[in-house]
Amino acid sequence: MGEERMWQVIEDDQGATEVSDENLRRRIVEGTLRKDAMVWRAGMDEWLPAGDVPGLFIPPPPPARAEKASTAALPRLETFTEQGPMIPLQMSGRRPIEPSQSISSKSMTVANKGGGYIGRHWRGELPLGVSYWVNGVLLTFVATVAEASLGAADIVQAPRLITSSYAILSTLIVAASVWQLVGIWRSARRTIEERRSQGKTAIWAGLAQLGTALGFLSLFGNTLVYRLPNAWANLQIAFGADDTPRHVLRLLNNGTEIELSGGIDFGTGADMQTLLAASPNVRTIDLNSLGGRVAEAQRIRDLIQERHLATYTAARCASACTVAYMGGSPRYLGPSGTLAFHRYSFPGLTIEQDNATNKLGEQALISAGVSQEFAAKAFSTPSSGSWSPDTATLLSAHVVTQVVDGMAFGIAATAQKTTYQDVDRMLTAVASFAALKRVDADTYSQAAQSIFAGIQQGKSLQDVMGVAYPAVPGAPRCGMRA
Repeated sequence: MGEERMWQVIEDDQGATEVSDENLRRRIVEGTLRKDAMVWRAGMDEWLPAGDVPGLFIPPPPPARAEKASTAALPRLETFTEQGPMIPLQMSGRRPIEPSQSISSKSMTVANKGGGYIGRHWRGELPLGVSYWVNGVLLTFVATVAEASLGAADIVQAPRLITSSYAILSTLIVAASVWQLVGIWRSARRTIEERRSQGKTAIWAGLAQLGTALGFLSLFGNTLVYRLPNAWANLQIAFGADDTPRHVLRLLNNGTEIELSGGIDFGTGADMQTLLAASPNVRTIDLNSLGGRVAEAQRIRDLIQERHLATYTAARCASACTVAYMGGSPRYLGPSGTLAFHRYSFPGLTIEQDNATNKLGEQALISAGVSQEFAAKAFSTPSSGSWSPDTATLLSAHVVTQVVDGMAFGIAATAQKTTYQDVDRMLTAVASFAALKRVDADTYSQAAQSIFAGIQQGKSLQDVMGVAYPAVPGAPRCGMRA
């Protein structure tokens, strides 16, 4: 080797090689030696990136005193072994290993820059395999499991907690996805540059960049179409801004019926359970609701089935209300009652999630004895509209067990808005009541007041009319309908 001091050089994952000063500088000029290559020669305290060594890529500092310069040129004997110079595992030089062991100069460069694991991935300093398979694929799998676990939770038990958790998890997934993709892209770009500087191809890194680009497009679309609407809807529920109308529960017909009107919002099932426990004589659930939360309707359906109760609709039972209605045995329909069906919906569901959820609803109808054709028609109706089958279709498809005149059932909440003036107009439309009002205003007023009070109390029509009609000789027995 002569008098010339030789350089020890580590590039990529190869071991240390010995290079003369002349050849090292020639490689710098030719551009075949990167700045992150680790170098050492006698007189240096530790291994350094070539770009940090004065006199190579950067000008050397001006000499201080001649005696110090000559001292610096002396080799540090304590850094030698019989096999040659010790090579530090990290740039701090705290744990040396033998030069025969392979060390990645990339990992040394990362250690030199410092920073935690998250920052190293973000800057693309981790090996591409780690960035792609561990931080990309594995973390995506963990997020999928977390979402599935949260989806299995019973939302009716803690709706605000679960919906807020959904919104937070969705936000974290979007942020983590950006972190994943940026880190993989940068790691792949660094790998491509390193391979090209060695005259090698980087097919795997190129494919990783292609996949990352597609991932960015997918993330943008999914966030805009699914995650943002879903997170917003969940946050509204979490903060009590749910637009589902409040439910109203009433005991009717001397405590033998419970009527559900209004919406089916969170808490409806719990309140229904409490009222049922306090009302042992209930035999029928009257459902006159425009719907709401499917999970709550399913809980009410289960309560109805457990207690072997009948269901009855005097007005309109739509959307999620029909889920509860199907729990009854038997299932009654009043002369003015209608049932309206459509698909379930919730903002931000993917096509797969939407189809799977509605398939479960369709199977529930079939399990209740409804024909497959009817179930398919019900769940093919868009959630933006509704399908209200006629009475004959409901009977033939085994949705409704029996159509009744409604006289024996409690008067529905739709009649609760009835005023005394409404009762008066209704009665005077009947000839016998109109005549009574002309000849005996006091008796007429007593009959009208009795009817009005019975409506407000939720009595059955036959009870209400049974009180009023004896005062009116010759009055018909079926002149009113709720």
